[in-house]
Amino acid sequence: MNPLDGTISVSAQLHPNALQRLQAAGFEQIICHRPDAEAPDQPNFAAIREAAAALGLAAVYAPVAQGAPGEAALNTTRTALASGGKTVMYCASGTRSTIVWALLEAGRGRDIDAILDRAKAAGYDLGHLRDALFRHASSACSRRIATQPITEPGGKPRKRGGNTRR
Repeated sequence: MNPLDGTISVSAQLHPNALQRLQAAGFEQIICHRPDAEAPDQPNFAAIREAAAALGLAAVYAPVAQGAPGEAALNTTRTALASGGKTVMYCASGTRSTIVWALLEAGRGRDIDAILDRAKAAGYDLGHLRDALFRHASSACSRRIATQPITEPGGKPRKRGGNTRR
């Protein structure tokens, strides 16, 4: 188990028989970033979800194929993490889960160097993703700005799509 912050840790492949230890350590949810059938010896997510449910743990499936995480995995993970509960995210080695965390943190406007330092302290060197994290942070910022209301001086709302001044 490799902590990334006070509530989120990452791990290599979890097995159903290890979930009781996670529960005892105070974890409330598990997020799986490993697609089923990626390796012949991995338990499928249904087995993880069943074992988690028996212990009262939430289990979320947000698979990330080899390569960059897609928007679906990022959105599913973001929604699950919004609970604020102590969470362990896993994949084959923990790297994809760390990348998902780093992208989400960058999208929240966190300092990229601090994200990379935290990932490295947890055992995952993501230095090669520095530019991708900056791009993700920039696009997330643009999306936030695009959804903010536009106001005239004095706070009067203005419609988007052009200058309303005469």
